[in-house]
Amino acid sequence: MHNYPVISEKILDVTRAMLKSAQASEWKMVQYHQQSRQLLLKDLDLSRGLAGQYGKSAAANLREILSLNEILVELSVHAKADLEKVLGSIQRGRKASLAYGELG
Repeated sequence: MHNYPVISEKILDVTRAMLKSAQASEWKMVQYHQQSRQLLLKDLDLSRGLAGQYGKSAAANLREILSLNEILVELSVHAKADLEKVLGSIQRGRKASLAYGELG
């Protein structure tokens, strides 16, 4: 039998690490932690775990994981938008440079 509170606590810890990395814009670490989290999630049989004796603690951990995940998604969306602005600026600069080069 799986130890659902332990597994869900590990998932929660990894999710917290993902959030910390995202807040620091360390996106490679977010990706690394996500891979670890995916492996842990495979170990967690939610249908059996939540119905079993550990339902409340595992469910509480999962609620927090979902809440943290929403913050992660929001940070990712903002980082993507910021990156798009930077790329747009670079593209405009490149076009201006090419236009200037054609004049000279």
